Amino acid sequence: MAPFHNFVEEFCRAIEQAGRFKNFAKYYFHNLLSEGANESILLELPRVFITRLDQILHLIEANEKGYVYQDIDQIKPLYLGDVLKKDAPATSVVIISDAGAARKTFDIKRLLNTIAFLKALNGYTSKYVWLNPCPKSYWQHTTAGEIARHVLMFSLDREGIYNAVNALRGQVYPLERPL
Repeated sequence: MAPFHNFVEEFCRAIEQAGRFKNFAKYYFHNLLSEGANESILLELPRVFITRLDQILHLIEANEKGYVYQDIDQIKPLYLGDVLKKDAPATSVVIISDAGAARKTFDIKRLLNTIAFLKALNGYTSKYVWLNPCPKSYWQHTTAGEIARHVLMFSLDREGIYNAVNALRGQVYPLERPL
């Protein structure tokens, strides 16, 4: 996220200063929002290289184990489960990723843990979107591209932000494989 750090901070500051939200909270995370998903279910997948978890999606359990941080330096941790219970039901959630798509890689364990987190989030609210600092053209054949099949993901640009806000307001966008 380092190349996008200043932009994302300015973006969050603009959202907060706009003052259109009853509640505004900002949390940071490193690599994954939750960790510890049951990796043994990956053995249920065929032995050929596969980038989709569709065959085992029903086996992935919601996971809210992990930490988010109140500060950018990630010194003040908060248990993710507590944050979800406190904030998610009463708010819209915007996840801004770390631009992992820029690496142009796929990591099935990262996908598994992210899906487990999204299932946990889904237990508290359906009002969430994901903003990715990389353009959509970078997502193909990456973990981000697979995550985007399950959650509304938009590029962190003018059009993407506009679409994300509309989605949070209730506009319907197609989703390939909702959770």
